[in-house]
Amino acid sequence: MPDKVFIDTNILIYASLENSGGTIKRERSKAVLGSSQNEIIISVQVLNESYYVLQRNGLSDALIQKILSDIVLSTQVIPLTENTIRLAWDLKNKYQFSI
Repeated sequence: MPDKVFIDTNILIYASLENSGGTIKRERSKAVLGSSQNEIIISVQVLNESYYVLQRNGLSDALIQKILSDIVLSTQVIPLTENTIRLAWDLKNKYQFSI
């Protein structure tokens, strides 16, 4: 059974931009996204943040939509709901994460 891995915006950006994060981060990000050993999970918020960052880095709307469409096809996209937010707060408190 594959591991469930939540991917944050930075991972998508490192994998999508050649000048972001250096070669090591880019290769690691691409490896995580391309691994059949992981079930990749992203949120709608991650898609929106990625669109914004890619646009600010000069990519065309058409290219951004192609990149993100390909990602959507190979991941599970979860909606951002009130319940999701409350769960995040609980995890933050339990594990002392920052939000």
